[in-house]
Amino acid sequence: MTTDPIAPDAAAYTQESGFDGTDGSTRITQMQGQAGPDVVSVSVHLAGAHDVQAAVQNGAWMAWWPENEPPALGGPTPQPTDSTGAAPVPAGPPAFSWTTADGVTHDSQ
Repeated sequence: MTTDPIAPDAAAYTQESGFDGTDGSTRITQMQGQAGPDVVSVSVHLAGAHDVQAAVQNGAWMAWWPENEPPALGGPTPQPTDSTGAAPVPAGPPAFSWTTADGVTHDSQ
């Protein structure tokens, strides 16, 4: 996979995916992206005011978190919510922010 160069003080989201545990009760979600050389940290902001600190190295960042927690904390919804019985559609990837070497924090939104 090739990607366009990123600005020195920027971070970008490139992928999110989930993996189910062997017993079906735990799901691990990961999110990753690019980080410019001035980016020193990346935080992923989950529902319920929970933040996950990403690892940042060599122009990339990655964060992961378990989802065996209640929906109020950003975990999976245990029951479908629409009248057809279909599972709810995910709202999309979580928001994230990054901090550059000069101490400035930037938001993805």
